[in-house]
Amino acid sequence: MRLNEKEISCCVSPPEWHHQHTLYFIAKMNSVYQVMMEQKDFMRSKGIKQSRQFMSIGLNAVIFATQFFAIKVHFSTVSL
Repeated sequence: MRLNEKEISCCVSPPEWHHQHTLYFIAKMNSVYQVMMEQKDFMRSKGIKQSRQFMSIGLNAVIFATQFFAIKVHFSTVSL
């Protein structure tokens, strides 16, 4: 799914600055995709299911949000 400069330039010919930003964005997306594939391979090799990891990350986010709002409400009601 990697696109190179030749494939992009044949489709559109944007101004030079836009072209550079598009190439930068595509390079970043390729590196993010590669990291995600490496994580998936690592989890598969360790026997970790993606659904279980997603569930634990979601629960962690809920706990963090609960603590964050509890502290926020506490300090917004306390007068110093």
